[in-house]
Amino acid sequence: MEHTGLVFNIQKFCIHDGPGIRTTVFLKGCPLKCRWCANPESQLERSQLMLDRRKCVRCHRCVAACPNGGIRPDSETGYPVFDRELCQGCGSCVNACLGNGEKALTMEGQRMTAGEVLKEVLKDEVFYKSSGGGVTFSGGEPLKQMDFIRTIAKELRKRGIHTACETAGYVTEEEMKEAVSCMDLFLFDMKHYNGEKHLEGTEAVQENILNNLSLVLDSGCKVISRIPVIPGFNNEEADAHGFGRLLKSMGIREVHLLPFHQFGEGKYERLGIAYQMAGIPSMKPEELTGMKEIMEQYVECVQIGG
Repeated sequence: MEHTGLVFNIQKFCIHDGPGIRTTVFLKGCPLKCRWCANPESQLERSQLMLDRRKCVRCHRCVAACPNGGIRPDSETGYPVFDRELCQGCGSCVNACLGNGEKALTMEGQRMTAGEVLKEVLKDEVFYKSSGGGVTFSGGEPLKQMDFIRTIAKELRKRGIHTACETAGYVTEEEMKEAVSCMDLFLFDMKHYNGEKHLEGTEAVQENILNNLSLVLDSGCKVISRIPVIPGFNNEEADAHGFGRLLKSMGIREVHLLPFHQFGEGKYERLGIAYQMAGIPSMKPEELTGMKEIMEQYVECVQIGG
């Protein structure tokens, strides 16, 4: 039986997720709970409804269409209210939606076979070959769907197409070993250098992540560390030194500092969930210059942005 995965986006002509022109395959499901997450639709391992109120005409066709009675109109605003525990991801409400010019309801996450994804990403094979690009698996945490991405990645490598994976490393040792067998590059997210702060910000124990990072480094695979720089969490001068010492001790030679942004803020509203970073200004790249200069004392190549 062919492996399937839960995919919420396939983004083409990416230039920040590895070398050359790339296609990035985003998979749902993540064991971390980062409060600044820019892709909240990636967190749960199931399909999710998103409602854009600007496009909703309050026709209530979605209410009638739900086979489980999981949608009702709000008594005051008239906008649909969802019992998300009753949602089975059937898409009936999305199909019924009239919207205002385009659908107000979308379903994030669809089940796809490895063959379907492979067919889609190979449409741009000529661009990968001409630019030295390839395919990147992201998420969520793509390595939680290891059988699925291994099937795709191995077929890509047979065709000489570069494979990369953006991971936070919070997976089993076995899953990481499987990833090493089929990836050319790891874009390894690091949230903090201090274990207690890491647990506070992500609800995940750091020890497992560092062990997996060591495993990848020992394998000889190329690793680029990525640090999301978050105001009030890891953006102070002391943090730059802390990250630098850790990365140097592990033999990391390249790190990308990713300034906090608010591109995903509207997604929280459309998902009907609270956003803990609401109202905090995005960081400008030049705000990370000082952090970059400090970390260059420890790491050979430091750049701002992916």
